[in-house]
Amino acid sequence: MAYVIERFGASYATATILPTLEGSQPQGVGRVDSSLVRLPGGGAYDWRGSDPAPPAAEPIRVRGVWVADSVTAMETKLAALKALCGTRDRLWRSNGATQHWRLARLLEVRSDLAAGLAVDALIEMLFEALPGPWNGTAHTVPATLDTSPKTAVCTNAGNRRVTDAVVTITAAGSAITVVRLRVSGVSDLQWTGTLGVGQSQVIDCGARTVRAGGADAYGGLAYLSGHVVPDWLRLELGANNVLVYRTGGSTASTAQITYSDGWA
Repeated sequence: MAYVIERFGASYATATILPTLEGSQPQGVGRVDSSLVRLPGGGAYDWRGSDPAPPAAEPIRVRGVWVADSVTAMETKLAALKALCGTRDRLWRSNGATQHWRLARLLEVRSDLAAGLAVDALIEMLFEALPGPWNGTAHTVPATLDTSPKTAVCTNAGNRRVTDAVVTITAAGSAITVVRLRVSGVSDLQWTGTLGVGQSQVIDCGARTVRAGGADAYGGLAYLSGHVVPDWLRLELGANNVLVYRTGGSTASTAQITYSDGWA
């Protein structure tokens, strides 16, 4: 069964159900941005080379019929949908067994209500999905930093790369002064600072923020020579070996990498 976009909200279980009866919605993939630079003489340079283009922002139009039990129920449903206009939340799709989500903003809600049949309405909603793939199964990969480097194996079981993993480092025993994240031949980030005992450092690779002990610590981050991609951390399809280095701290210090499978 194909995936059907059917809910909008923070979690699938409690999200607002969208009208899908006798309707239509996209099943393709949004257009990616061109990477060609036009050159004099009619030539062109592809600055992205063989690297796949990431999913761009994408308009998603959901159109369907909503049938209510009463006029009052229809008024309640339409009011709830219109109240969501302008909000940003998770847009959910499902194939009946598996759910994927993508952050989106609801830009428009339109409804055509047949006169004399106020319990049957054709509703059209326009969303703007933020750049990035659909998020599938969520993963949390823990690692005890008893050696440096310590390899954390992060498996992306989807069909698109993931670039928004969140890495959390917690210091034990003594302060950690250097944290390094490396995927051989792809990315190599290093943070220098002071992460006190019991404190956690959160590196959000999607939002591109670094916080240590709850305070902004972005200034300590640097690219090393092995970093060759524009993303902070890439998780390609299949198993990815993420090497976590630490200077300071004890063997009881920990790392945790959270992410979701990426899907087109």
